[in-house]
Amino acid sequence: MGKINRVWGKFITIQMIIGTALILFDVVIVNFSIFARYVFNYTQVELFEITEYTLLWMTFLGTTWLLKNKGHVTVELIVSRVSPKRREKLMLIVNGISALLMVILFIFSLKVFIYDFKTNYRLAGVLRPPKWPIEIIIPIGIFFMLLEIVRQLYEGIAEIKLKK
Repeated sequence: MGKINRVWGKFITIQMIIGTALILFDVVIVNFSIFARYVFNYTQVELFEITEYTLLWMTFLGTTWLLKNKGHVTVELIVSRVSPKRREKLMLIVNGISALLMVILFIFSLKVFIYDFKTNYRLAGVLRPPKWPIEIIIPIGIFFMLLEIVRQLYEGIAEIKLKK
């Protein structure tokens, strides 16, 4: 399991790096747009539209890394008031519920993606791109989050069994 965890860790780190690169791309594009508008009185609406799409991608590329590194929000009010043993069990319950929700979200987002792919649905806007290449990251990102939740659930169960 150690080698799989290392490969998995590298894989989601690469996803996070790509997401970070998209953030930097957006920073450059937005600053260029502001500069061009005020200095040259030139506006390129397409650039704003592209940043909207990259926001979606950067979000779903970074969520699994954030989940693995325990960066998601926890309810400290509850977590801090329970014993470590109960906290472990509570986290197992939360991961179980989260896994179930991820399965539902994955199925729904995959259905939407397939529909948009089959119908070649196009987004409104200046560029009018097909929707599916932009939204494909949603089921992919949710699937990777599901894998990470299942990995954490497995490790949590193994840790509890080891303590017994």
